[in-house]
Amino acid sequence: MAGPQRPLHEMRDYIRTFSLDTLPHGNQGYQRIVLQLVGHIGFGKSAVINSCKCVLDDREFIMYAEATNAQGAVTLKRTAYELTPTISIVDNRTVMIMKKMEVAEVYAQLGNFRPLNGPMKKNWKFDDYMTTLEDTELNPNYTDLTVPVLVYHSRHLHLDYEQEEIQTFLRECRLMTGFIPIVVITHKESQNTSEVRNQFIAMGAEQVIPVENYTTENRERIWGKDTDILIFLYNALQDVAFYMSYQRDLRRERLEKKKFLLKYMHDVEIEKKVQEALRMAEINRRQKR
Repeated sequence: MAGPQRPLHEMRDYIRTFSLDTLPHGNQGYQRIVLQLVGHIGFGKSAVINSCKCVLDDREFIMYAEATNAQGAVTLKRTAYELTPTISIVDNRTVMIMKKMEVAEVYAQLGNFRPLNGPMKKNWKFDDYMTTLEDTELNPNYTDLTVPVLVYHSRHLHLDYEQEEIQTFLRECRLMTGFIPIVVITHKESQNTSEVRNQFIAMGAEQVIPVENYTTENRERIWGKDTDILIFLYNALQDVAFYMSYQRDLRRERLEKKKFLLKYMHDVEIEKKVQEALRMAEINRRQKR
């Protein structure tokens, strides 16, 4: 679960020099690995990005990504931060997972149906999705290999209530990307970390990696913190290497992703209309009393 205990410099060098071109089947058309962070606002996604930059660059802490306020602007920018010439890391700054339309937005990002480094809008509606999906076909993204990373706060004590949604999310992420999400648990030093980790493993997560992020308040470099961050990145690349050990068909896989996303959005819209019809029927029933 935690990955190999290799010396820090070996893991860092492996990550820095990792290239899709040198894999047994070559890059197969992929040019970049995108580590897509997903999770509730305030769970430490931006801190994970900053920590990865700090550790991989092997330099003092710098804040590259700033946390998003839960009351933030309607339009935000989905920024990619380059870790190496091959690897970028991205925060899905517009959503908090588990609400179905927000999950649809996550899947759109994971399937490369949302542009990197472009403005993003909150509160998408069904028609918005359909329009933007059509627009993506004008310049489809076949070259990004997206690896989902679920960031979860160890002090969040509602995991039991989210179990069904998270299990579904883990399963559907694999359908959408080919990868079971890596789970990164922030605030490793919390007394809840071990329990949260075990719950995720029980739900089907294969890699659950607790980390303690660097911040402006806690910027002193520590061997244990560096190790956990490097294990996360190293394991992500091991997932990629395994995925790329099979022949891929990028266009067919993109088509399957699009079919999955369209069906998901359609089902959400139908459920929404059914719920609205039931609500109106209940209102009419009460008015007739």
